[in-house]
Amino acid sequence: TNGGVLSVCQFFNGTILCAVNSKTMVCRLHDDAGLTKLQFVGVGHHGHILSMFVKSQARPQISDGSTTGQQTQQPMSMEVGKTGQSAKDAKKPTEELIAIVGDLMRSVSVVEYLPEHQILEEIARDFNANWTTAIEMLTDDIYLAGEHWSNFYCLRRNKAASSEEVRCRLDVIGEYHLGEMCNKFMSGSLVMPVSAASSGSSRQAPRRIGTPKKQRESPTKGAPNRMRRPVVVTGSQTLYGSVDGSLGAILGLDGRTSAFFTSLERAMAKVIRPIGDLSHQLFRAFHAERRMHPAHGFVDGDLVESFLDLDPNTMSAVVREMNRDGSWEVDDAIAVLSTGDSSRGSSAEEDAHELSVDDVVAMVEEITMLH
Repeated sequence: TNGGVLSVCQFFNGTILCAVNSKTMVCRLHDDAGLTKLQFVGVGHHGHILSMFVKSQARPQISDGSTTGQQTQQPMSMEVGKTGQSAKDAKKPTEELIAIVGDLMRSVSVVEYLPEHQILEEIARDFNANWTTAIEMLTDDIYLAGEHWSNFYCLRRNKAASSEEVRCRLDVIGEYHLGEMCNKFMSGSLVMPVSAASSGSSRQAPRRIGTPKKQRESPTKGAPNRMRRPVVVTGSQTLYGSVDGSLGAILGLDGRTSAFFTSLERAMAKVIRPIGDLSHQLFRAFHAERRMHPAHGFVDGDLVESFLDLDPNTMSAVVREMNRDGSWEVDDAIAVLSTGDSSRGSSAEEDAHELSVDDVVAMVEEITMLH
């Protein structure tokens, strides 16, 4: 090649994607008179300052066309599963053959391969000037990246938008200061995967969270017991490594789980006095040269898991703050806003649940066992 190969990743239909200096190229192994050679396919994408990383959702194929066992065991969300298809299915013209490219100075962009023209075309990008140090595709439309000011940021592609201007822009949906420069992402987990049977049964078994106020005050009135699905629902599982030698895990959470742990994080930061009176919100805020944004879209796992180390009185104070705040429970608020039914809102308020210390301990222990 005419330049340094900085990154290589698996791509669709038996090809690989490689970053060569500022170019992103599609390559294929070619048999030339018994000699196996690597051949560039079509026209690559030019336009980066230095293409440091490339990642795609393509799964490695084995000889019979099926995906490898390691890949099929990855715990991914439904959206990610759409890309885990065989080579035959990947040839369908309706499927997007996309990948993300991390540039040294120009953040993350999304490129699409058009097999009929054999070209790579940029379809969306993040217009912020981030010095990228690591990238990962969580789904076809959500991407995780690290940058050299020791921050994480998460991007989302709006492929369903009606405006071309919106479709070509990646929205920042999460920012978080890690405190260490991350230089590697890898999909996976450090714990043994749960079998499909036990995982499915545990996720479908209903479970009631909290104690209804009406039932606690007047058990004889027969207040309804609302049955709820399990609290902790995870999607993607990603490992990261930093230049300081630390390893960590990033778990994708659904809306209800994220709301609960965000409420717990906020309550702990308010109730517990930090060492040196250093603000947790200020420390986790996104810092990058002249930019500073409050952390959002991420939950500090180290902080919420430290709930298990608190004394009983402090635990009770944190749970009281969560119940006072009320943002851990999102269902009733969404129902009232969507229907506009005041009577329903009154009933929801009467049947609202309050958390107990045992509820919070059980949920924190459950999330702790997932990494």
